[in-house]
Amino acid sequence: MSKSRGNIVSPAHAFDICHPDVVRYYMIKDGQDGGNWSDEALRTRYASLANTWGNFVSRMTSKRMRLRAAVAHAFSDGQWKREGSIHQQEDRRLRDAIDMAIELYRFNMNNLNLEGALSAIDHLWREVPKTIP
Repeated sequence: MSKSRGNIVSPAHAFDICHPDVVRYYMIKDGQDGGNWSDEALRTRYASLANTWGNFVSRMTSKRMRLRAAVAHAFSDGQWKREGSIHQQEDRRLRDAIDMAIELYRFNMNNLNLEGALSAIDHLWREVPKTIP
């Protein structure tokens, strides 16, 4: 973008297309290297957020999930029990993925690599089962 060439994008235009958080996400993921602005790419990022994180949050907060009961069952005094699940292998795999995502997130944030930190979180949702047993 260049002000002298007149090919700038107004933030108001971007916010007309998507919520400011989506624009922020787009800028972190696609704007780091000074890439070209694209309304279509912004809409793609919006769809990605809705289809990944939106669906994940929806699954986690559904009445079928009974999240509060599951957390109370899995933790005692803030510590993970590591026992009592009927899906122990799947639970271990998911817990390992969470631990790795936390480490990658912290490393990238400490190195001011926002895109890397977001990628660590983006990859974590893929480890969450799509169906509730």
